[in-house]
Amino acid sequence: MVYELMGIIDKGNGVPVTELVDESKRSGLTDEQVDGAVKILMSEGRCYEPRIGILRRV
Repeated sequence: MVYELMGIIDKGNGVPVTELVDESKRSGLTDEQVDGAVKILMSEGRCYEPRIGILRRV
């Protein structure tokens, strides 16, 4: 779900982590679930952080 939200939110410049967390919370996820999902996505190489606080899908 977090990966899909990143794709929806991203307008070409990446997704601010705060915006991703806010949108994920609206979808029923907790901060811990979002943080865990982002860590998993990064370890799998499915997203990266080009700048601090900004995430981009691969």
